[in-house]
Amino acid sequence: MLEDRDGWLETVWLETQLTPVVDEEGTCTGLCGITRDISLHKQDLAACDEQKERLRFYFDQPLIGMALLAPGGFWLDANDRLCQTLGYDRAGLMDTEWKQLVHQDDAAADAAEFERLLLGEVESFQADERFRRADGEVIYGHVLVRIVRKPDGSPNYFLVILEDATERKVAEERLALADNVFEHAAEAIVITDRNNRIMRVNPAFTRLTGYTAEQALGRDPSMLSSGRHDTAFYARMWAILLSSGEWSGEVWDRRRDGSVYPKWMTIKVVFEPGGKEVAYFIAVFSDISERLEAQDIIRHLAYYDALTDLPNRSLFVERLNQAVELAEQQDEGLAVMLFNIDRFKSINDTMGHRIGDDLLKHVGARLRDMQSPGNTVARMGGDEFAILLTDIKKKPPASLMSQLHAQLQQPFHVGGYTFHLVFSAGISLYPADGGNAERLLKTPTAPCTTPNRRAAANSAFSRSRCSAWPWRRCTWSTNCGSPCSGANWNCIISQVDLRSGEMTGVESLLRWRHPEKGMIPPAKFIPVAEDSGLIIPISEWVLEAACRQAKQWQEQGLPPFTVGVNLSARQFERSDLLGLVESVLASTGLAPERLDLEITEGALMGDVESARYTLTALRAMGVKVSVDDFGTGYSSLAYLKAFPLSKLKIDQSFVRNLENDASNAAIAKAVISLSHSLGLTVVAEGVETLQQKEYLSACGCNIAQGYFYSRPLEAHAIGEFLADTSRLALEPPERPASVRVPLLRTRLM
Repeated sequence: MLEDRDGWLETVWLETQLTPVVDEEGTCTGLCGITRDISLHKQDLAACDEQKERLRFYFDQPLIGMALLAPGGFWLDANDRLCQTLGYDRAGLMDTEWKQLVHQDDAAADAAEFERLLLGEVESFQADERFRRADGEVIYGHVLVRIVRKPDGSPNYFLVILEDATERKVAEERLALADNVFEHAAEAIVITDRNNRIMRVNPAFTRLTGYTAEQALGRDPSMLSSGRHDTAFYARMWAILLSSGEWSGEVWDRRRDGSVYPKWMTIKVVFEPGGKEVAYFIAVFSDISERLEAQDIIRHLAYYDALTDLPNRSLFVERLNQAVELAEQQDEGLAVMLFNIDRFKSINDTMGHRIGDDLLKHVGARLRDMQSPGNTVARMGGDEFAILLTDIKKKPPASLMSQLHAQLQQPFHVGGYTFHLVFSAGISLYPADGGNAERLLKTPTAPCTTPNRRAAANSAFSRSRCSAWPWRRCTWSTNCGSPCSGANWNCIISQVDLRSGEMTGVESLLRWRHPEKGMIPPAKFIPVAEDSGLIIPISEWVLEAACRQAKQWQEQGLPPFTVGVNLSARQFERSDLLGLVESVLASTGLAPERLDLEITEGALMGDVESARYTLTALRAMGVKVSVDDFGTGYSSLAYLKAFPLSKLKIDQSFVRNLENDASNAAIAKAVISLSHSLGLTVVAEGVETLQQKEYLSACGCNIAQGYFYSRPLEAHAIGEFLADTSRLALEPPERPASVRVPLLRTRLM
């Protein structure tokens, strides 16, 4: 302690160096001292110690990880926070090099930065890097590294500060993802403040509305309003939004170019952290024009017929139910009419479904002209249509029937064909005929689905016969050639005696050579001809053509044989059949015994007394009559014995495969035996194999026809066929032992 001139005491640090003073003899005679004031030096040392203590204090704080790293990469020191961040205890960390902690994907960049520090290019660097903890978990860390050099400038150590940045990095990635989604979302996104002023919009908003971000920011979203919604709509929307925090619904808005479009919008409320004050609103919306159009298309497909574009059954029933409810409330009536196209299936089968579909389209087009606010015209399915008439006071059902008649009586021209259609219809009235839709639809259906040919000119309401207007099938004489034209119709013939091998007769087989579709078998066109009435002129032509051809064969000197002609049931029922046969025989000059008329069992059983009279008269003329396709109908020999018949033809279904089918063999044998007992000649149809021929001959069958002898022949080929039949004669056959006939209970008598 020293006192200065002013009397103040002050602590002073002195450094004294003493040197001994010796004489010539080496004896210390005194001391020589030099004293130096080192107070400033001591203050510097104290400050340094204080700085070290302060550094240690911060170094050991648990807020951030810190370490001292030697230039060689090993640790000099590290605080607890760094150890915790990296998951090591102090000893474990000290045994691990820095480069072992850095993630392999960041190691190269980290090493490059340290190299720059050592080279003096930079004094520090900082980066976000990934580190691998002791347990293997990868974390993000924000690292700051500063180099500390020695007085000579050489590296002393690195000061490393490492902060766990995993949460921040994840938050940044989420924020970046959210921003990316916001910018690239297909839906328009609008963020408004608590005062409903636009704060931000995404690019989809611009694409959808036509407004750029600059044009939209700060404005109220009401700038998009189309005017289609009233104030009550928006009041309800805001009430729901503020009470529940969310609203979704369909809104019609207007684009910048003035076009109006529908959108589906969802609005969310984002509250302040306290949860009471609104922070902002987020609205997300998209254009649903295409979706609504698709829904309209789907609804149209669900409720309208794809072929005619008329309402279908579902929509008709829905409207009918509504109409019944309204009629009940207002105490009024209504009418339902169902009608269908008679024999439409025949058109499909003969002309093809394309023509049938086009015809339905034409019918639908005419029916659409009958649509009015007071009625609904629908296609119920197939060829069935329906009309709902709600205002029957202004337009009575009879008026509707007349209008329908006027629309549909005109011919339909489809695909080069002309169709004169007949429609069967029935009407039911509410409430007289039913109090609900099901009953009203059921009431007129029964008479319409079973049209009565003889009631074709009648029309009445539900409990009476359905009306049916004059019907003519498509005009084949115009579109397909005359049915009596040899260019389109072809007569084909064949028949052989099983004993002698001689041809005893031919059967006239009808084939239609269509100008476009080629040869069409009888199974396809005969039912259509039967239904349409064309079977009458066709049959008359076949009868005349067959008789004329038979006369020509006779004049050519061919051996005598009969010509078989099939009679349709409708032709057999005609009262002028006897006159027709007599006239044809007279005009062609063919002897009656050369003609064999073939009739099915069904034709005989329709009116037994009339059939017996006709057959007796034909027999009196000398004409033979055969029962064709026996076994496919009544199969009753007891009935057949009442008719004056000449032959019985076993249907080919019993002849086919009889050598392998004991049942067919037994039936064929029994029919042959019983037919002979009735004095009938038996003809087997469809003989195709030698085994069938031999078995039938052994059973006593008289005549056979089928592919075993020849394919169907043209008329001019009969001469060649007759020349070859002599080789077909059989020696008196032995009874076949290979076929055993079981006892069958067959309805033969």
